[in-house]
Amino acid sequence: MSRDAATLLYIARSAQLIIEFKRGMDKDTFVGDFKTQSAIEHQLMVMGEAVKRLSPELRESHSEIPLSFQPPF
Repeated sequence: MSRDAATLLYIARSAQLIIEFKRGMDKDTFVGDFKTQSAIEHQLMVMGEAVKRLSPELRESHSEIPLSFQPPF
C-alpha cells in the first residue's frame, strides 16, 4: 500500500471516529459534553496533520479537493 493510500485510510478512520463520537447526540448534549468535544477536536487535528503527509503529486492530481483551511479571522 502506498504512503498516500495509507494516509487517506488514516484520515477516513478519523472521520469515522468523529461520526461515532457524535452519534445519538443532539446539539445541546454535544455542547455540554466536553469529553466528546475534546475527542472530536483531537481527531480533526489528527486529520490536519495527516493531510500534510500527502504527496504533492496526489494534491495536484486532486486539486478540486481543498486540503487546507484558512480561518476567516
